Amino acid sequence: MTFWRAKRVLVTGCSGLIGAPMCKMLFEAGADVTGYDLDTEGILGDVGIHWQFPVIRGDILNADQISAAAQHKDIVIHLAAISHVECARAAKAQTFRTNVLGTLNVLEACRPDVQAVVVASSNHVYGQQRLDIRTLESAQLRQVDTYSVSKIMLDYLARAYSHNYGLPTAVMRNTNCYGPFDPHQDHIIPGSILSILAGRPPEIRSSWRIRKGYLYVDDVARAYLKVAEHTAESGQRGLAYNVASKETYSALELVKALYCVMPEAVALPMPVPAGQVNDQADEWLDTTLIESIGWTPQETLESGLLKTADGIRARSVVAA
Repeated sequence: MTFWRAKRVLVTGCSGLIGAPMCKMLFEAGADVTGYDLDTEGILGDVGIHWQFPVIRGDILNADQISAAAQHKDIVIHLAAISHVECARAAKAQTFRTNVLGTLNVLEACRPDVQAVVVASSNHVYGQQRLDIRTLESAQLRQVDTYSVSKIMLDYLARAYSHNYGLPTAVMRNTNCYGPFDPHQDHIIPGSILSILAGRPPEIRSSWRIRKGYLYVDDVARAYLKVAEHTAESGQRGLAYNVASKETYSALELVKALYCVMPEAVALPMPVPAGQVNDQADEWLDTTLIESIGWTPQETLESGLLKTADGIRARSVVAA
């Protein structure tokens, strides 16, 4: 992590699931990190760093404010977004403004001085792909729910800024990320952990059949930092990177794994899936590109779930 020593780094969405542990990694690596978020508390206090570096309370829709924040920065990592599928569906106009126009503001703010701009796209952009081969970054982006379309738009926007204006951008299409401070408690992993802690089987809204990748949050944060470093040092720009686990898992396999790492689940029955129809598609992402620059996940599913369950359990005890 010597690359990061004294680097001036701006992280938008610094109080989010990925942003907070990423800021902690940057701070510990000696970076001159500045956070930027509508919520200047968020989970930064939970990871113990909210007082150790400046955090600007700001909106990426405020072009002047984000421009001022990005001045004299070496690296900008753009995570701020409306990041929940159902929230995006319910607030379509705000989603497109935040995820697309907000990203435009960030990209404009970064011209011409930054060494790398890393932008959060999503695994959702792919939609249903062939399941006999892993999905490459060159695959057609097919998903058309509101959240995914907004991410497809910002994905192309970031790469267009590289192609047309020479901005050193990189786009991250990471798989489902989980950790102990996930603000979306209805996601399958934190929601299931909370149900088990409450003494009831998890609620599975979909079917058992859809398979997805899952990565512990620290592995995702490390992937962003590795891509930022590579983009700044290599001269490569305008690339998209898949970030995913080697294996994919069904909801049934996830719940079984949680039952294995949580003693509270010993007497619980397996949940019955509701089988609700949604926009989710099977996923099997190719990670050759990001592995070629030195990233591989460090956590297994079991170790990540254990850390997440321990963290949520500890927070629940404090709250009680």
